[in-house]
Amino acid sequence: MKFIWKVILFLFVFVAVTLVSSQLFSLQILKGNTMLTGSVTSRFFYTPPAEITESSALDALIVTDDDIREVASLGINTFLLNDTLLVAKRYFIGRTSDKLLVTTAESPDKSAYIISLLSIFSSTPNNEIKPQNFSEVMRLTQLISFKKDQAFYIVDRIALAEEKQKKYKKEGVDISEGAALISLARKSLIEERFDEADNLIDDANLKLDQIRLQELRFRSILKGTQSFFQKYWRQSIAIFIILLVTAPFIIPIGKRIYTKRKIWLLKRELDSFKDSLIKIQEDYLKYKTITASSYNIKSESYKTRMDELQKLISVLEAMIEQKREAKKK
Repeated sequence: MKFIWKVILFLFVFVAVTLVSSQLFSLQILKGNTMLTGSVTSRFFYTPPAEITESSALDALIVTDDDIREVASLGINTFLLNDTLLVAKRYFIGRTSDKLLVTTAESPDKSAYIISLLSIFSSTPNNEIKPQNFSEVMRLTQLISFKKDQAFYIVDRIALAEEKQKKYKKEGVDISEGAALISLARKSLIEERFDEADNLIDDANLKLDQIRLQELRFRSILKGTQSFFQKYWRQSIAIFIILLVTAPFIIPIGKRIYTKRKIWLLKRELDSFKDSLIKIQEDYLKYKTITASSYNIKSESYKTRMDELQKLISVLEAMIEQKREAKKK
């Protein structure tokens, strides 16, 4: 008997150690995941320059044109970015092109850029012409610069997630769900939904790590179980034989205990209904707090349930008595 208790104690310690190890491993995975998914903020905050001039606004527009070309070189659509830049150019031009005609450029490139702005003004519908506002030009060009940085950051995150995907696949982990999320993130990035792409990469990293964690937990438990049976195979066989031999005696005892417990619960419920029936009788006959129809409905319901309980109790008690008689024989 002491031997069996030692084996049970060992199993308890083994399970506890396995659970604690799994939790510690989960914390390590989550810690690593934080480093991989700590995305930049998707909220843009405009920081006005110390000095805003026509020249600085023009320089910002030229730089932003280059930013959009860089984003396009990644294979990303730039429809929204170009639309934002077009609005910025209209704020630079203003309601008339007269100022552009007298603007002197410092270089041939800037002169050519100003000429392109003149063509934009001539093709802009009257209802889309903007008042000249260099501060708004700086705000919109900063927004485009922010979006460009966000696009490059997401490209890097997708590359890291794909490397993780390849690594986990080599380890035999099912990466299909994570791969699907990465594919959706790439699609969102191409379609200029940068915030959505960033969130999808977070989800992909989390899904990959969760599935890998589950796989490693399973392997750890399986390995621990195999090691246990390899080391204690004789004891395990002995316990199995003991359970096999004692099962015909233990199972009937368990059933009998369960039946007695069931009878006890049913009797408690029956007593509860008896008390409730007495209570409504007092409410109707003594205190006159309920009507005759209400009393009849409740009492009929209680009596019906009491009859059902009494029949169940009788059946279960008869079963116990039959088994007792069979055992005596």
